[in-house]
Amino acid sequence: MKTKLSITLILICMCLITKQGKSQNHSNKEYERKPLWIQMMNDPSANYFEAKKAFDLFWKNKPLPSEEDEIMGEQHGSGEKRHSFLKELFKSKKEKQEEESQRYAFDYKKFKHWERLVLPYVQEDGHILTQDEKLKLWQDSRQK
Repeated sequence: MKTKLSITLILICMCLITKQGKSQNHSNKEYERKPLWIQMMNDPSANYFEAKKAFDLFWKNKPLPSEEDEIMGEQHGSGEKRHSFLKELFKSKKEKQEEESQRYAFDYKKFKHWERLVLPYVQEDGHILTQDEKLKLWQDSRQK
């Protein structure tokens, strides 16, 4: 009896661990802290609505990236000085957020472009049509 119970418990634990490992649901806190939208944008099987949610939550309380003109003007206007270790260590939260914003500036613009490209092909459940599905849709529309 004890053996059956322990085997059953082990099987239940293994099932739960496997199910949790396969699950790709992330918490809102993870979306706010980590740029998971970058991976989602590059994943052809990603759900559009989940990627958009991850993107929006990540940028929710952060300054949006500067335009190229602004960045170029800053770099040309002043010779970039090395930051001292202490200055780097004691950066304000706002400075850290601005740096993070600039670090992801290219990905931000890439996501906005991806969003415009895939939006016409987003299904009600968030599935984005694959190239084959788009081709079939186009072929079907030409036959009518």
